[in-house]
Amino acid sequence: MALALAAVLAATRSQTRILRRYLARLIAVGIPPRWARQVLLCQHAALTAVSTLLGMMIAVFRPSSSRRGSPASC
Repeated sequence: MALALAAVLAATRSQTRILRRYLARLIAVGIPPRWARQVLLCQHAALTAVSTLLGMMIAVFRPSSSRRGSPASC
């Protein structure tokens, strides 16, 4: 589960920086700030959901190469 949390935090952190720049550009072009923030909030929610699912899949379904050395596989 720690791996899932780390994946979510890494994806969310990097994407937040990108979305801030994107928001500034949208506002500079003339898009209403309220609408632009709402769109970016939806994008951020979707990113968080997808990265959480992928992180959990990685944590639950580890690659078979990492299971070979475990005593439980003997």
